[in-house]
Amino acid sequence: MTTKESSQSAFEAEITAMVARARVIARRQRRTFLIVFALVVVTIQAVAFVWPGTFEARAAVLLQKTRISSGIDADPSAPTTVMTDTVSEEEVNSEVAILTSRETLDATIRAANLDKLPTPLYLRVIFAPLRAYERAYAWLHEVPYPSAEQRARAGLGGALSVERLRESNILVVSYRAGNPEFAEIVLNELLRHYLDRHVAVHSQTDVQPFFITQTEVFDKEIVGLQRQLADLKNSAAVADFATERELQMRRLASLRDEELTLRRQIAELNGKMASVLGDAAKDEDWVRTSTTTRPASQAREGLRAEILRLELAQIGLERKYTAGSPLVVENRTKLEAARRALEQERQSTADESTIGLNPLLVSLRQEEARLSAERDGAAERLTTLQQQLNATEQRLRLIDEKTTQAERIQLQLDSAKARYTMYLERTESARMDAALDRGRVANVSIVQYAEAQPKPVRPKRLMTLLASFIIGLAIAVLVTAVRELQLMGILGAIESAAPRPEGRA
Repeated sequence: MTTKESSQSAFEAEITAMVARARVIARRQRRTFLIVFALVVVTIQAVAFVWPGTFEARAAVLLQKTRISSGIDADPSAPTTVMTDTVSEEEVNSEVAILTSRETLDATIRAANLDKLPTPLYLRVIFAPLRAYERAYAWLHEVPYPSAEQRARAGLGGALSVERLRESNILVVSYRAGNPEFAEIVLNELLRHYLDRHVAVHSQTDVQPFFITQTEVFDKEIVGLQRQLADLKNSAAVADFATERELQMRRLASLRDEELTLRRQIAELNGKMASVLGDAAKDEDWVRTSTTTRPASQAREGLRAEILRLELAQIGLERKYTAGSPLVVENRTKLEAARRALEQERQSTADESTIGLNPLLVSLRQEEARLSAERDGAAERLTTLQQQLNATEQRLRLIDEKTTQAERIQLQLDSAKARYTMYLERTESARMDAALDRGRVANVSIVQYAEAQPKPVRPKRLMTLLASFIIGLAIAVLVTAVRELQLMGILGAIESAAPRPEGRA
Protein backbone atom coordinates (compact mmCIF):
# COMPACT_ATOMS: atom_id res chain seq x y z
CA MET A 1 0.00 0.00 0.00
CA THR A 2 1.39 3.37 -0.97
CA THR A 3 1.73 6.39 1.30
CA LYS A 4 -1.02 8.29 -0.52
CA GLU A 5 -3.48 5.49 -0.10
CA SER A 6 -2.65 5.10 3.55
CA SER A 7 -3.13 8.83 4.23
CA GLN A 8 -6.47 8.81 2.40
CA SER A 9 -7.61 5.83 4.43
CA ALA A 10 -6.62 7.58 7.66
CA PHE A 11 -8.57 10.73 6.62
CA GLU A 12 -11.68 8.71 5.84
CA ALA A 13 -11.39 6.93 9.14
CA GLU A 14 -11.08 10.26 10.94
CA ILE A 15 -14.16 11.63 9.14
CA THR A 16 -16.10 8.54 10.04
CA ALA A 17 -15.04 8.87 13.67
CA MET A 18 -16.08 12.56 13.74
CA VAL A 19 -19.50 11.74 12.27
CA ALA A 20 -19.92 8.99 14.82
CA ARG A 21 -18.96 11.35 17.64
CA ALA A 22 -21.38 13.99 16.28
CA ARG A 23 -24.18 11.43 16.25
CA VAL A 24 -23.38 10.45 19.77
CA ILE A 25 -23.34 14.11 20.86
CA ALA A 26 -26.59 14.82 19.01
CA ARG A 27 -28.32 11.90 20.67
CA ARG A 28 -26.96 12.89 24.03
CA GLN A 29 -27.73 16.69 23.76
CA ARG A 30 -30.89 16.48 21.65
CA ARG A 31 -33.23 17.32 24.46
CA THR A 32 -31.14 20.26 25.59
CA PHE A 33 -30.91 21.56 22.01
CA LEU A 34 -34.67 21.39 21.46
CA ILE A 35 -35.52 23.00 24.80
CA VAL A 36 -33.08 25.89 24.31
CA PHE A 37 -34.20 26.41 20.70
CA ALA A 38 -37.89 26.45 21.66
CA LEU A 39 -37.29 28.81 24.57
CA VAL A 40 -35.33 31.26 22.44
CA VAL A 41 -37.90 31.24 19.62
CA VAL A 42 -40.84 31.68 22.00
CA THR A 43 -39.07 34.44 23.94
CA ILE A 44 -38.20 36.42 20.81
CA GLN A 45 -41.74 36.07 19.45
CA ALA A 46 -43.24 37.13 22.80
CA VAL A 47 -41.00 40.18 23.00
CA ALA A 48 -41.83 41.10 19.40
CA PHE A 49 -45.54 40.71 20.15
CA VAL A 50 -45.43 42.82 23.32
CA TRP A 51 -43.03 45.42 21.98
CA PRO A 52 -44.94 48.47 20.60
CA GLY A 53 -45.03 48.63 16.84
CA THR A 54 -43.87 51.54 14.71
CA PHE A 55 -46.37 52.95 12.22
CA GLU A 56 -45.54 55.16 9.26
CA ALA A 57 -47.66 58.00 7.88
CA ARG A 58 -46.96 59.27 4.36
CA ALA A 59 -47.86 62.45 2.51
CA ALA A 60 -47.03 63.87 -0.92
CA VAL A 61 -46.07 67.47 -1.77
CA LEU A 62 -46.11 68.79 -5.34
CA LEU A 63 -43.47 71.35 -6.37
CA GLN A 64 -43.96 73.55 -9.42
CA LYS A 65 -41.61 76.00 -11.00
CA THR A 66 -41.76 79.75 -11.35
CA ARG A 67 -44.94 81.66 -12.07
CA ILE A 68 -45.66 85.22 -13.20
CA SER A 69 -46.73 87.34 -10.22
CA SER A 70 -50.25 88.63 -10.74
CA GLY A 71 -50.13 91.29 -8.02
CA ILE A 72 -52.37 91.87 -5.07
CA ASP A 73 -55.16 93.62 -6.98
CA ALA A 74 -55.33 91.11 -9.80
CA ASP A 75 -58.28 88.87 -10.49
CA PRO A 76 -58.02 85.92 -8.09
CA SER A 77 -59.83 83.68 -10.57
CA ALA A 78 -57.20 84.25 -13.27
CA PRO A 79 -55.00 81.18 -13.84
CA THR A 80 -51.37 81.27 -12.74
CA THR A 81 -48.86 81.39 -15.59
CA VAL A 82 -46.17 78.74 -15.06
CA MET A 83 -42.89 79.31 -16.89
CA THR A 84 -41.47 75.79 -16.61
CA ASP A 85 -42.45 72.48 -15.06
CA THR A 86 -38.96 71.24 -14.27
CA VAL A 87 -37.73 71.58 -10.72
CA SER A 88 -33.96 71.38 -10.26
CA GLU A 89 -32.20 69.30 -7.64
CA GLU A 90 -31.05 72.46 -5.85
CA GLU A 91 -34.62 73.69 -5.52
CA VAL A 92 -35.76 70.31 -4.21
CA ASN A 93 -32.96 70.32 -1.64
CA SER A 94 -33.98 73.84 -0.63
CA GLU A 95 -37.56 72.72 -0.03
CA VAL A 96 -36.35 69.70 1.94
CA ALA A 97 -34.23 72.03 4.07
CA ILE A 98 -37.25 74.24 4.74
CA LEU A 99 -39.38 71.21 5.54
CA THR A 100 -36.85 69.89 8.07
CA SER A 101 -35.75 73.29 9.39
CA ARG A 102 -35.69 74.03 13.07
CA GLU A 103 -38.45 76.64 12.76
CA THR A 104 -40.79 74.15 11.09
CA LEU A 105 -40.00 71.42 13.60
CA ASP A 106 -40.39 73.75 16.59
CA ALA A 107 -43.74 75.03 15.32
CA THR A 108 -44.91 71.44 14.85
CA ILE A 109 -43.71 70.49 18.33
CA ARG A 110 -45.61 73.39 19.90
CA ALA A 111 -48.76 72.65 17.90
CA ALA A 112 -48.75 68.91 18.67
CA ASN A 113 -47.33 69.27 22.24
CA LEU A 114 -44.65 66.71 21.46
CA ASP A 115 -42.43 68.07 24.25
CA LYS A 116 -45.19 67.40 26.81
CA LEU A 117 -45.94 63.79 25.89
CA PRO A 118 -45.28 61.38 28.76
CA THR A 119 -42.49 58.86 28.17
CA PRO A 120 -43.58 55.20 28.49
CA LEU A 121 -42.38 53.37 31.57
CA TYR A 122 -40.36 50.75 29.67
CA LEU A 123 -38.46 53.48 27.81
CA ARG A 124 -37.72 55.31 31.06
CA VAL A 125 -36.39 52.08 32.53
CA ILE A 126 -34.30 51.32 29.43
CA PHE A 127 -32.85 54.81 29.09
CA ALA A 128 -32.42 55.48 32.83
CA PRO A 129 -28.67 54.67 32.81
CA LEU A 130 -28.13 56.80 29.71
CA ARG A 131 -29.98 59.74 31.26
CA ALA A 132 -27.94 59.43 34.44
CA TYR A 133 -24.75 59.45 32.38
CA GLU A 134 -25.88 62.54 30.45
CA ARG A 135 -26.71 64.40 33.68
CA ALA A 136 -23.36 63.54 35.17
CA TYR A 137 -21.55 64.58 32.01
CA ALA A 138 -23.45 67.88 31.84
CA TRP A 139 -22.71 68.60 35.51
CA LEU A 140 -19.03 67.73 35.18
CA HIS A 141 -18.38 69.73 32.01
CA GLU A 142 -20.86 72.53 32.87
CA VAL A 143 -22.84 72.15 29.68
CA PRO A 144 -26.63 72.48 29.44
CA TYR A 145 -28.64 69.33 29.88
CA PRO A 146 -30.90 68.58 26.89
CA SER A 147 -34.39 69.96 27.44
CA ALA A 148 -37.65 68.22 26.61
CA GLU A 149 -38.10 70.44 23.53
CA GLN A 150 -34.62 69.58 22.27
CA ARG A 151 -35.27 65.89 22.74
CA ALA A 152 -38.63 66.24 20.98
CA ARG A 153 -36.92 68.08 18.10
CA ALA A 154 -34.29 65.35 17.80
CA GLY A 155 -36.96 62.65 17.92
CA LEU A 156 -39.12 64.38 15.32
CA GLY A 157 -36.15 64.91 13.01
CA GLY A 158 -35.08 61.29 13.39
CA ALA A 159 -38.55 59.92 12.68
CA LEU A 160 -39.02 62.22 9.66
CA SER A 161 -37.80 61.38 6.17
CA VAL A 162 -38.19 63.22 2.85
CA GLU A 163 -37.38 61.84 -0.58
CA ARG A 164 -38.15 62.83 -4.12
CA LEU A 165 -40.26 60.48 -6.17
CA ARG A 166 -38.31 59.26 -9.19
CA GLU A 167 -38.86 61.26 -12.38
CA SER A 168 -41.42 63.62 -10.80
CA ASN A 169 -41.75 66.89 -8.89
CA ILE A 170 -43.32 65.21 -5.88
CA LEU A 171 -41.75 64.98 -2.45
CA VAL A 172 -42.80 61.99 -0.34
CA VAL A 173 -42.75 62.90 3.34
CA SER A 174 -42.98 60.11 5.91
CA TYR A 175 -43.14 60.14 9.68
CA ARG A 176 -42.93 57.19 12.04
CA ALA A 177 -44.59 56.93 15.44
CA GLY A 178 -46.04 54.37 17.80
CA ASN A 179 -49.65 55.17 16.84
CA PRO A 180 -51.00 55.55 13.28
CA GLU A 181 -53.51 58.29 14.13
CA PHE A 182 -50.87 60.23 16.07
CA ALA A 183 -48.48 59.91 13.12
CA GLU A 184 -51.11 61.36 10.76
CA ILE A 185 -51.83 64.28 13.12
CA VAL A 186 -48.15 65.17 13.55
CA LEU A 187 -47.40 64.90 9.83
CA ASN A 188 -50.38 67.10 8.90
CA GLU A 189 -49.26 69.71 11.43
CA LEU A 190 -45.76 69.53 9.97
CA LEU A 191 -47.07 70.14 6.43
CA ARG A 192 -49.17 73.08 7.57
CA HIS A 193 -46.25 74.80 9.28
CA TYR A 194 -44.04 73.93 6.32
CA LEU A 195 -46.37 75.88 4.02
CA ASP A 196 -46.29 78.85 6.43
CA ARG A 197 -42.51 78.69 6.61
CA HIS A 198 -42.30 78.37 2.84
CA VAL A 199 -44.30 81.60 2.49
CA ALA A 200 -42.09 83.39 5.04
CA VAL A 201 -38.86 82.27 3.31
CA HIS A 202 -39.90 82.99 -0.27
CA SER A 203 -41.74 86.24 0.37
CA GLN A 204 -39.83 89.24 -0.99
CA THR A 205 -42.18 92.06 0.10
CA ASP A 206 -44.32 90.97 3.01
CA VAL A 207 -47.32 93.29 3.05
CA GLN A 208 -49.46 91.02 5.18
CA PRO A 209 -48.74 92.88 8.46
CA PHE A 210 -50.02 96.13 6.91
CA PHE A 211 -53.29 94.56 5.79
CA ILE A 212 -53.70 92.70 9.08
CA THR A 213 -53.17 95.95 11.02
CA GLN A 214 -55.67 97.81 8.87
CA THR A 215 -58.17 94.98 9.28
CA GLU A 216 -57.85 95.21 13.06
CA VAL A 217 -58.26 99.02 12.94
CA PHE A 218 -61.45 98.82 10.91
CA ASP A 219 -62.73 95.96 13.06
CA LYS A 220 -62.47 98.22 16.12
CA GLU A 221 -64.06 101.09 14.19
CA ILE A 222 -66.99 98.89 13.14
CA VAL A 223 -67.52 97.75 16.72
CA GLY A 224 -67.48 101.37 17.93
CA LEU A 225 -69.93 102.55 15.27
CA GLN A 226 -72.27 99.66 15.99
CA ARG A 227 -72.17 100.57 19.66
CA GLN A 228 -72.95 104.24 18.87
CA LEU A 229 -75.87 103.22 16.67
CA ALA A 230 -77.22 100.93 19.39
CA ASP A 231 -76.90 103.69 22.02
CA LEU A 232 -78.67 106.12 19.70
CA LYS A 233 -81.57 103.71 19.21
CA ASN A 234 -81.75 103.08 22.96
CA SER A 235 -81.85 106.81 23.69
CA ALA A 236 -84.77 107.20 21.30
CA ALA A 237 -86.41 103.92 22.43
CA VAL A 238 -86.79 102.65 18.87
CA ALA A 239 -85.71 99.57 16.98
CA ASP A 240 -85.80 101.14 13.52
CA PHE A 241 -85.91 104.86 12.87
CA ALA A 242 -87.66 104.63 9.49
CA THR A 243 -90.46 102.44 10.86
CA GLU A 244 -90.88 104.60 13.97
CA ARG A 245 -91.02 107.81 11.90
CA GLU A 246 -93.70 106.33 9.65
CA LEU A 247 -95.78 105.33 12.68
CA GLN A 248 -95.45 108.78 14.23
CA MET A 249 -96.42 110.45 10.93
CA ARG A 250 -99.54 108.30 10.72
CA ARG A 251 -100.45 109.07 14.31
CA LEU A 252 -99.91 112.80 13.75
CA ALA A 253 -102.15 112.77 10.68
CA SER A 254 -104.85 110.88 12.61
CA LEU A 255 -104.69 113.33 15.53
CA ARG A 256 -104.91 116.33 13.22
CA ASP A 257 -107.95 114.87 11.48
CA GLU A 258 -109.55 114.33 14.85
CA GLU A 259 -108.65 117.91 15.88
CA LEU A 260 -110.37 119.31 12.79
CA THR A 261 -113.43 117.18 13.49
CA LEU A 262 -113.62 118.41 17.09
CA ARG A 263 -113.23 122.05 16.03
CA ARG A 264 -116.07 121.64 13.54
CA GLN A 265 -118.17 119.97 16.24
CA ILE A 266 -117.50 122.81 18.70
CA ALA A 267 -118.36 125.39 16.04
CA GLU A 268 -121.65 123.58 15.35
CA LEU A 269 -122.43 123.40 19.07
CA ASN A 270 -121.70 127.12 19.46
CA GLY A 271 -124.07 127.88 16.60
CA LYS A 272 -126.77 125.67 18.09
CA MET A 273 -126.35 127.26 21.51
CA ALA A 274 -126.58 130.76 20.02
CA SER A 275 -129.82 129.82 18.30
CA VAL A 276 -131.26 128.22 21.47
CA LEU A 277 -130.30 131.26 23.55
CA GLY A 278 -131.99 133.53 21.00
CA ASP A 279 -135.21 131.49 21.15
CA ALA A 280 -135.10 131.39 24.94
CA ALA A 281 -134.73 135.17 25.12
CA LYS A 282 -137.98 135.53 23.19
CA ASP A 283 -139.94 133.19 25.49
CA GLU A 284 -138.90 134.51 28.90
CA ASP A 285 -142.47 135.45 29.89
CA TRP A 286 -143.61 134.49 33.40
CA VAL A 287 -147.15 133.07 33.68
CA ARG A 288 -149.41 132.25 36.60
CA THR A 289 -150.79 128.75 36.71
CA SER A 290 -152.49 126.57 39.26
CA THR A 291 -150.02 123.75 38.67
CA THR A 292 -146.78 125.66 38.88
CA THR A 293 -144.63 122.70 39.88
CA ARG A 294 -145.46 120.47 36.88
CA PRO A 295 -143.18 122.18 34.32
CA ALA A 296 -140.41 122.30 36.86
CA SER A 297 -141.08 118.64 37.71
CA GLN A 298 -140.98 117.66 34.03
CA ALA A 299 -137.67 119.51 33.55
CA ARG A 300 -136.22 117.84 36.60
CA GLU A 301 -137.29 114.42 35.36
CA GLY A 302 -135.69 115.13 31.96
CA LEU A 303 -132.42 116.13 33.62
CA ARG A 304 -132.50 113.02 35.79
CA ALA A 305 -132.99 110.86 32.70
CA GLU A 306 -130.10 112.64 30.98
CA ILE A 307 -127.88 112.17 34.08
CA LEU A 308 -128.75 108.46 34.20
CA ARG A 309 -127.91 108.10 30.53
CA LEU A 310 -124.56 109.90 30.96
CA GLU A 311 -123.68 107.80 34.05
CA LEU A 312 -124.34 104.60 32.12
CA ALA A 313 -122.27 105.91 29.22
CA GLN A 314 -119.47 106.87 31.68
CA ILE A 315 -119.37 103.32 33.06
CA GLY A 316 -119.10 101.86 29.57
CA LEU A 317 -116.37 104.31 28.51
CA GLU A 318 -114.29 103.68 31.65
CA ARG A 319 -114.30 99.99 30.85
CA LYS A 320 -112.98 100.56 27.36
CA TYR A 321 -110.64 103.56 27.79
CA THR A 322 -108.29 105.03 30.36
CA ALA A 323 -109.21 107.85 32.73
CA GLY A 324 -107.38 110.41 30.59
CA SER A 325 -109.02 109.42 27.32
CA PRO A 326 -110.74 112.33 25.48
CA LEU A 327 -114.05 110.45 25.27
CA VAL A 328 -114.07 109.73 29.01
CA VAL A 329 -113.19 113.35 29.85
CA GLU A 330 -115.90 114.66 27.48
CA ASN A 331 -118.62 112.44 28.96
CA ARG A 332 -117.54 113.33 32.50
CA THR A 333 -117.82 117.04 31.63
CA LYS A 334 -121.34 116.50 30.25
CA LEU A 335 -122.33 114.59 33.39
CA GLU A 336 -121.11 117.37 35.68
CA ALA A 337 -122.93 120.02 33.62
CA ALA A 338 -126.17 117.99 33.77
CA ARG A 339 -125.84 117.62 37.55
CA ARG A 340 -125.34 121.39 37.96
CA ALA A 341 -128.43 122.03 35.82
CA LEU A 342 -130.48 119.60 37.98
CA GLU A 343 -129.34 121.37 41.14
CA GLN A 344 -130.33 124.75 39.72
CA GLU A 345 -133.71 123.29 38.71
CA ARG A 346 -134.30 122.06 42.23
CA GLN A 347 -133.52 125.47 43.69
CA SER A 348 -135.80 127.27 41.22
CA THR A 349 -138.63 124.83 41.95
CA ALA A 350 -138.27 125.35 45.68
CA ASP A 351 -138.21 129.12 45.42
CA GLU A 352 -141.11 129.49 42.97
CA SER A 353 -143.90 127.33 44.11
CA THR A 354 -146.66 129.31 42.46
CA ILE A 355 -144.91 130.56 39.40
CA GLY A 356 -143.71 128.24 36.60
CA LEU A 357 -141.82 128.74 33.38
CA ASN A 358 -143.17 128.46 29.96
CA PRO A 359 -142.93 124.80 28.81
CA LEU A 360 -141.23 125.88 25.61
CA LEU A 361 -138.72 127.84 27.61
CA VAL A 362 -138.07 124.80 29.78
CA SER A 363 -137.34 122.73 26.71
CA LEU A 364 -135.02 125.41 25.39
CA ARG A 365 -133.18 125.54 28.70
CA GLN A 366 -132.79 121.75 28.66
CA GLU A 367 -131.43 121.88 25.15
CA GLU A 368 -129.07 124.67 26.18
CA ALA A 369 -127.77 122.58 29.10
CA ARG A 370 -127.29 119.58 26.87
CA LEU A 371 -125.48 121.58 24.21
CA SER A 372 -123.33 123.28 26.85
CA ALA A 373 -122.33 119.93 28.35
CA GLU A 374 -121.55 118.53 24.93
CA ARG A 375 -119.51 121.62 24.03
CA ASP A 376 -117.57 121.47 27.32
CA GLY A 377 -116.80 117.78 26.68
CA ALA A 378 -115.63 118.51 23.16
CA ALA A 379 -113.51 121.41 24.40
CA GLU A 380 -111.90 119.18 27.07
CA ARG A 381 -111.27 116.51 24.49
CA LEU A 382 -109.76 119.10 22.17
CA THR A 383 -107.41 120.22 24.96
CA THR A 384 -106.24 116.65 25.55
CA LEU A 385 -105.92 116.12 21.83
CA GLN A 386 -103.73 119.21 21.49
CA GLN A 387 -101.46 117.89 24.24
CA GLN A 388 -101.16 114.62 22.35
CA LEU A 389 -100.45 116.55 19.17
CA ASN A 390 -97.68 118.51 20.87
CA ALA A 391 -96.17 115.30 22.30
CA THR A 392 -96.34 113.60 18.92
CA GLU A 393 -94.72 116.57 17.18
CA GLN A 394 -91.93 116.64 19.75
CA ARG A 395 -91.46 112.90 19.32
CA LEU A 396 -91.35 113.34 15.56
CA ARG A 397 -88.76 116.13 15.81
CA LEU A 398 -86.67 113.90 18.08
CA ILE A 399 -86.98 110.99 15.63
CA ASP A 400 -85.96 113.26 12.75
CA GLU A 401 -82.93 114.49 14.66
CA LYS A 402 -81.91 110.99 15.70
CA THR A 403 -82.57 109.68 12.20
CA THR A 404 -80.10 112.17 10.78
CA GLN A 405 -77.47 111.06 13.27
CA ALA A 406 -78.29 107.40 12.63
CA GLU A 407 -77.98 107.85 8.87
CA ARG A 408 -74.60 109.48 9.31
CA ILE A 409 -73.41 106.67 11.59
CA GLN A 410 -74.87 104.04 9.24
CA LEU A 411 -73.04 105.64 6.30
CA GLN A 412 -69.78 105.50 8.24
CA LEU A 413 -70.54 101.92 9.26
CA ASP A 414 -71.21 100.84 5.67
CA SER A 415 -67.99 102.50 4.53
CA ALA A 416 -66.01 100.85 7.33
CA LYS A 417 -67.52 97.45 6.50
CA ALA A 418 -66.65 97.86 2.82
CA ARG A 419 -63.05 98.76 3.66
CA TYR A 420 -62.86 95.97 6.22
CA THR A 421 -63.98 93.45 3.59
CA MET A 422 -61.53 94.91 1.10
CA TYR A 423 -58.62 94.58 3.53
CA LEU A 424 -59.64 91.02 4.36
CA GLU A 425 -59.56 90.13 0.66
CA ARG A 426 -56.25 91.95 0.25
CA THR A 427 -54.81 90.07 3.20
CA GLU A 428 -55.62 86.75 1.57
CA SER A 429 -54.27 87.98 -1.77
CA ALA A 430 -51.09 89.19 -0.05
CA ARG A 431 -50.65 85.83 1.62
CA MET A 432 -51.04 84.02 -1.68
CA ASP A 433 -48.77 86.48 -3.47
CA ALA A 434 -46.11 86.09 -0.80
CA ALA A 435 -46.28 82.33 -1.27
CA LEU A 436 -45.96 82.64 -5.03
CA ASP A 437 -43.02 85.02 -5.49
CA ARG A 438 -41.45 85.36 -8.90
CA GLY A 439 -38.31 83.33 -9.59
CA ARG A 440 -38.78 80.78 -6.83
CA VAL A 441 -40.40 77.39 -6.29
CA ALA A 442 -43.65 79.15 -5.71
CA ASN A 443 -46.47 76.72 -6.28
CA VAL A 444 -46.33 74.23 -3.44
CA SER A 445 -49.44 72.15 -2.86
CA ILE A 446 -50.33 69.10 -0.83
CA VAL A 447 -51.13 66.28 -3.23
CA GLN A 448 -51.91 63.79 -0.48
CA TYR A 449 -52.33 64.50 3.19
CA ALA A 450 -50.94 62.19 5.84
CA GLU A 451 -52.19 58.63 5.71
CA ALA A 452 -50.93 55.79 7.89
CA GLN A 453 -51.44 52.08 7.29
CA PRO A 454 -52.79 50.02 10.20
CA LYS A 455 -49.97 47.50 9.67
CA PRO A 456 -46.77 48.42 11.53
CA VAL A 457 -43.55 48.84 9.58
CA ARG A 458 -41.53 47.64 12.52
CA PRO A 459 -41.17 44.92 13.74
CA LYS A 460 -41.96 42.82 10.65
CA ARG A 461 -43.50 39.45 11.37
CA LEU A 462 -41.59 37.47 8.78
CA MET A 463 -38.25 39.04 9.68
CA THR A 464 -38.95 38.50 13.37
CA LEU A 465 -39.78 34.84 12.73
CA LEU A 466 -36.61 34.25 10.66
CA ALA A 467 -34.49 36.08 13.23
CA SER A 468 -35.97 34.03 16.05
CA PHE A 469 -35.15 30.76 14.22
CA ILE A 470 -31.61 31.85 13.40
CA ILE A 471 -30.90 33.18 16.87
CA GLY A 472 -32.54 30.12 18.44
CA LEU A 473 -30.35 27.77 16.38
CA ALA A 474 -27.20 29.71 17.25
CA ILE A 475 -27.94 29.84 20.97
CA ALA A 476 -29.03 26.18 21.05
CA VAL A 477 -25.80 25.08 19.31
CA LEU A 478 -23.75 27.25 21.66
CA VAL A 479 -25.45 25.92 24.77
CA THR A 480 -25.13 22.34 23.49
CA ALA A 481 -21.43 22.81 22.78
CA VAL A 482 -20.83 24.32 26.22
CA ARG A 483 -22.63 21.47 27.91
CA GLU A 484 -20.73 18.90 25.83
CA LEU A 485 -17.42 20.52 26.71
CA GLN A 486 -18.39 20.55 30.38
CA LEU A 487 -19.39 16.87 30.11
CA MET A 488 -16.15 15.96 28.37
CA GLY A 489 -14.17 17.77 31.10
CA ILE A 490 -16.02 15.92 33.78
CA LEU A 491 -15.47 12.55 32.05
CA GLY A 492 -11.78 13.34 31.59
CA ALA A 493 -11.44 14.22 35.23
CA ILE A 494 -13.19 11.00 36.25
CA GLU A 495 -10.98 8.95 33.93
CA SER A 496 -7.81 10.55 35.25
CA ALA A 497 -8.86 10.03 38.84
CA ALA A 498 -9.80 6.39 38.36
CA PRO A 499 -7.08 3.78 39.55
CA ARG A 500 -5.05 2.16 36.76
CA PRO A 501 -4.40 -1.58 36.46
CA GLU A 502 -1.07 -2.85 37.95
CA GLY A 503 0.26 -4.16 34.70
CA ARG A 504 0.25 -0.67 33.18
CA ALA A 505 2.72 1.99 33.85
